[in-house]
Amino acid sequence: MIIMRALITGIDGFVGRYLAAELSAHGAEVFGTTVGSDHDHVRHIELTDPDSVRRVVSELHPDQVYHLAGFTSVKASWDQTELAMRVNRDGTKNLYAALQNLDVKPRVLITSTAEVYGIPTSTPITESHPTTPNSPYAESKLAQERVTGEFPEVPTTIVRSFPHIGPGQSPTFVTSDFARQIVQVERGQASAVHVGNLEARRDFSDVRDVVRAYRLLMEKDTAGQIYNVCSGNVLSIRQVLDALLAASTNKEILVESDPDRLRPSDIPVLAGDSTKLRSTTGWRPEISVAQTTLPEILAYWREKQA
Repeated sequence: MIIMRALITGIDGFVGRYLAAELSAHGAEVFGTTVGSDHDHVRHIELTDPDSVRRVVSELHPDQVYHLAGFTSVKASWDQTELAMRVNRDGTKNLYAALQNLDVKPRVLITSTAEVYGIPTSTPITESHPTTPNSPYAESKLAQERVTGEFPEVPTTIVRSFPHIGPGQSPTFVTSDFARQIVQVERGQASAVHVGNLEARRDFSDVRDVVRAYRLLMEKDTAGQIYNVCSGNVLSIRQVLDALLAASTNKEILVESDPDRLRPSDIPVLAGDSTKLRSTTGWRPEISVAQTTLPEILAYWREKQA
């Protein structure tokens, strides 16, 4: 039996941890990179340092690379535009330059984002929808996609992931932020939950369904293709908040609007079409965001803040 050696950049991140578990459960030998120190199967890397990237790639010689590491915050990108581009575009170029030097080129999965579509002209969004990014973050991710075209000899699949959530996600993301605040109010550590735009609607998936889609795509001959990864389960941010509040032990939690939580530019509706992914891999979402994911996120924060 041939054991696949998989390298996950950003393995210590939210999605990286779930992807590592998914790949390991299906027989892969999993290695990863982190901005922290080396440990076990994880190597320190600085994506913006070509020598650092080259050293790790030449040591590990992976069969597959899942490129998750990068600058991930839409809101922060407005103040850190140059950093977002340097990490997402230039860091990816450093990775591909290193992979290009290997005798046997690994398969690569690039995790882009549905944000590259910008404000949609039609929904649900298919992969052929025009790309009109309206944030520095989205611009940096589209630039990342274009880097892959400079290295045609490295077989690449690009995924445009719609919002994915689950236990362990940073509170810089809305569902985790709401859950953390609700637990703080439950414990008397805060007086209200502070919110931004509640009218935006997003196509939410559970992170475990998303990493399963990543694995299935890498098992298929999908090089050179772009895939939306989304469930078709569109909820407003208000619906997400209401579901979390309904699961709270405190039924009288105050909700207050906070202008500082508003994005400079926000996409009203982000709803995707995953027909291409489904027909290629047979993937279907299996975990209910409302019934399973959101209660688990709330439970995670209760345990974390115990």
